Amino acid sequence: MKRDLRRLAAALTAAFLMFSVSGMRFYADEETQSAELAENTADSEQTAETSPALPPPSEPSEETEIFSDAESESISANSDTEADVSNNPITTSGTDFTADVSSAVISKSWGQSFVLLKEDFAADRITENSQVIIDYAINSAEIPADKLDANGELIESPVELIVQSWSEPNSPVSNASGSIWARVAPVSFTKKQAVFNYSDMIAAYGTNDFSNVDALNVGDTDIASMKCRGFTITNVLPPSDTYSAGSGINELIDISQAVPSNGYNEVLRLSAKDFDFTRITAETKLIVRYNMSQYSSSCPVALLIESEKNTTSPKAVNSGKFNVNILADSFNTQEAVFSCQGIVRAYGTGDFSQIDTLVFAGSGTNFVVTSIEFSDLLSEGLRSKLPDSRGEDDDITDTPSGETEYDMTNMMIISSIVVVIFGTLAAIIIIIKNKDKK
Repeated sequence: MKRDLRRLAAALTAAFLMFSVSGMRFYADEETQSAELAENTADSEQTAETSPALPPPSEPSEETEIFSDAESESISANSDTEADVSNNPITTSGTDFTADVSSAVISKSWGQSFVLLKEDFAADRITENSQVIIDYAINSAEIPADKLDANGELIESPVELIVQSWSEPNSPVSNASGSIWARVAPVSFTKKQAVFNYSDMIAAYGTNDFSNVDALNVGDTDIASMKCRGFTITNVLPPSDTYSAGSGINELIDISQAVPSNGYNEVLRLSAKDFDFTRITAETKLIVRYNMSQYSSSCPVALLIESEKNTTSPKAVNSGKFNVNILADSFNTQEAVFSCQGIVRAYGTGDFSQIDTLVFAGSGTNFVVTSIEFSDLLSEGLRSKLPDSRGEDDDITDTPSGETEYDMTNMMIISSIVVVIFGTLAAIIIIIKNKDKK
């Protein structure tokens, strides 16, 4: 009997050791798999961040004839508008606008083939990262020999972009009635496509304020007959009607912590913890009222946006850090007014969820803020509807609930088996000792 009990104790001890080793291997495997999964995930995220996003494929044009029957034969060699523009500095990231050019006509002798009116596209959506890309077809038979190089390529652009305004009071190139007919040359061109830069548009128009632009025209340069086949503007701001509609709610900001401006110092900081910037709508105006001690020919208030980890604005730099100055739409000796469009133009996007702080500062003039007011706000913003976010420094790894439940179940089963074995082993040892005493 005593020998049998000793054998049973030895067997239970061996089983206990086997379960212990198995448990250690199980958790070691789990740790290894978790580490491999984390490493693979990190590699995938790094690949996603460093790999450039490919632009969506363009659909082939359904248009088959662009000129009259007499002209179509001479232009047949150029009827394909898919141009090789691999060397053109075209930016493909961001939001692009593509116009409907079905109304385009054949243009000759400094005429216009296509007109994009303000009601179809507001030119103040154009940013410093924008380019205008115009696709077209030309009648090669009409090109003079002195307009071609030895390889038969054009040495002058057959198209031009014309920025037009009927009432622009802020440009030095405006005529007496305020009209502007600003002709822009492309930065690159072929027989099928031309690319125009934002900086050249500003130089021709006389100002970077395109709010009074009434039309963008595609014209020929009297080299050959031309018809516009495509019109795209890259990296534009979203249209104002995509923002939230105004609700009519006006709200005064607490200025109890504001300090006087003695030149260029910070006057007040408005944090996202105190104000939800996603409440701003397309109709919102930010009105800063003040008392000035002296006259200023420029806006006395400098308004800046700060964002530490920004993933929404194309203008964010240095690992998402963002700091930009917003120009006032209007100002006088008593107040400065900033519009939603002005904020979007400076910030680069209408998504304000990652704005951390608005900074009110002086721009060289002494003044005292008397009130700060937002107009036409939403009653509730997007931040209040989002769950609390965790920062990278929290060092918290989220685990799917199914995996957590599975791991907990395994732990409970193994723990129960170990307790039963250990308890049985202890009981046998006690019995053996009692037998020995007897």
